Amino acid sequence: LSRSVPGLLYASTWADGHGQFLPASEPRVLPAEAAVASVALLPTLLAGFGAACLLRSPRRLRAAAGPLLFGALLGLAWLRYTWILPAYSAVKSSYLLPAALPAALLLAVGLDGLPPAAHSLARGVCLALALGSVLVFWQGWWS
Repeated sequence: LSRSVPGLLYASTWADGHGQFLPASEPRVLPAEAAVASVALLPTLLAGFGAACLLRSPRRLRAAAGPLLFGALLGLAWLRYTWILPAYSAVKSSYLLPAALPAALLLAVGLDGLPPAAHSLARGVCLALALGSVLVFWQGWWS
């Protein structure tokens, strides 16, 4: 994904897309990261669903306008930065770390928009993903 800005952003958000933290020489690292990134499609899609839910509800959209505006401005600044400097190192998800609040808000709204049975299952998958991510990215684990 080193030639794709959106792909590299996704890989560096949910895995070690730049190969800075986990040992590339360990053959189990890439499959573990691929598993985390694959399961991470669920919270990514839930955040998109949350954005769609907010757009359909003007009252909720007004209530969330501050954090969402901040997230949008941060995203636009990041896009401009990567457009001006289209380098591998410019596509780091850590630059978007301040957008954690708007992202969490979108995820929560997405979870809230699901039917009760799907809500519980999706929340469980998100929690399992968090635990799996901690285990995969715990630096002492691979040595």
